[in-house]
Amino acid sequence: MFWNKDRIPNLKLEDDDQDFFRMDEDIEEKEIKEEKQETEKFDEKINFKGINTPRTNQIKIINRILNVIMVILIITTILVITDIMLISRIGKGPYFALNTKTYHDGGTKVYYGIGYKVIKYNQEEGRKDTVIGNWNIEYNTTPIKMTTLDLALEFSNDLEGSLDTYMDNYLQVSGKIEKIEKSKVTLIYQDEEKKYKTKLTCNILNPTKKYHKDDSIKLVGTLYNYSKEDKLKLYMKNCYIKK
Repeated sequence: MFWNKDRIPNLKLEDDDQDFFRMDEDIEEKEIKEEKQETEKFDEKINFKGINTPRTNQIKIINRILNVIMVILIITTILVITDIMLISRIGKGPYFALNTKTYHDGGTKVYYGIGYKVIKYNQEEGRKDTVIGNWNIEYNTTPIKMTTLDLALEFSNDLEGSLDTYMDNYLQVSGKIEKIEKSKVTLIYQDEEKKYKTKLTCNILNPTKKYHKDDSIKLVGTLYNYSKEDKLKLYMKNCYIKK
């Protein structure tokens, strides 16, 4: 028996046949969906293993930028810390700060760094030290006026508070000379009970021979160190004797 081709289009599927083909289509759609899911999982695995895709390339670029920023921050921090230590400990620098102003007082210079400010005083006859701090520190050439008695009382009664107040500050101290050399002078205060015995020593920038032991003078300079054993010893630098 032979099929008639002309009759095939006119054939009608019975209900069972229709259900069969519908089921077949559902199975095919399910297989396509599962295949798509498998493909997506495979792509995720590929990306995880580091194979380049537009997304992984973008992540790599961001990571490289962050790494460069981190390296720059680390190097900058090291340079700033090094500069601050050199200025504070040995008076050298600044090497990584910009000179923004020079005063006509003999050559005092102001420098700004990243988060810090430096003032290098160089008055013709006056302040000649270096001060470092935050950007708020101000140019100041007016010394704190006091006597050796004031120093003796304050340091003996409140050492920590006095260090916070006077250390690295510009002072004018009045007192009697205990010892004077070509480039160094020592003032002394001592009460009768020797409870407040204090010595103040400083190098002199304007050496002079007209002063002698027991003369009363005004010593101007920057307090930078101290020691306390049987008596309090204070040390100033870049001093001159005020007339």
